[in-house]
Amino acid sequence: MSRGMFAVIAVVSLSVAGCVSEADARQELEAKGYTNITVTKAGDGFKYTADKEDAHCTGTISISKGLGSKQVRDFSSCVAK
Repeated sequence: MSRGMFAVIAVVSLSVAGCVSEADARQELEAKGYTNITVTKAGDGFKYTADKEDAHCTGTISISKGLGSKQVRDFSSCVAK
């Protein structure tokens, strides 16, 4: 494989690995036990409202993906219903 082709494959792989969607954010929140989730894009991450157990929560979540790695930052505030 030529150097040019390797460089193109590397750039495409890195850009695809970094793409994060609302569906990714929703999946992370569902895995943490949230229900009735509403997610909206906000800057580099997402804002959300959701229910968890007997509380209503608001927060932000950001997800960074790399080749073989993922980092999730979730900040929330919940109030009992």
